[in-house]
Amino acid sequence: MIWTIAPGEAADAARRFREFFETFGITLPNPAAPEKARQLAAEREQFRGSKQFDKADALRNEINDLGYEIEDTPKGPFLWPQAKKRN
Repeated sequence: MIWTIAPGEAADAARRFREFFETFGITLPNPAAPEKARQLAAEREQFRGSKQFDKADALRNEINDLGYEIEDTPKGPFLWPQAKKRN
């Protein structure tokens, strides 16, 4: 399962995937979320831990307004860029 991979192993695998695709001239985007979104996610975790779900939901909305979705995983929150809407 993906959540059993150690952070160092995951970073190494990501680096290898990037190098592989770059061999073919394909540059993968960097999925790192901005600091503000990461801060809000950390605050949201604190509210979730103390069962203040209304406040946690409000922070989820702020994260969404920044263009990111948050997924709760066994390793903590994971931020994904929102899919761009097609016209």
